Amino acid sequence: MDQLTDESKFILTQFFLADPLSEQPRVHQKKKEKSKGTVLKELDTLIHDFKEKELEIDLFPYEEAATYLRKLKGNDAYLVFLDELLAPY
Repeated sequence: MDQLTDESKFILTQFFLADPLSEQPRVHQKKKEKSKGTVLKELDTLIHDFKEKELEIDLFPYEEAATYLRKLKGNDAYLVFLDELLAPY
């Protein structure tokens, strides 16, 4: 997980929080059950939408997060990554 920038980690975290805008965000238990494929699909859709709408946004952290998820081999590696990512919440 050290390979990800803080911004990429923050972006991934948003997919699992109940209220990302809260001052004290917490993990939504149902969202924590999302599979790697589901998160990747949501992330890819978000990237595609940003490109389609030609928003002036740095897509590198989003693409970095997607690439990192794709490189995780197996469900166990994904679950370990998820536990580390969401530990502060």
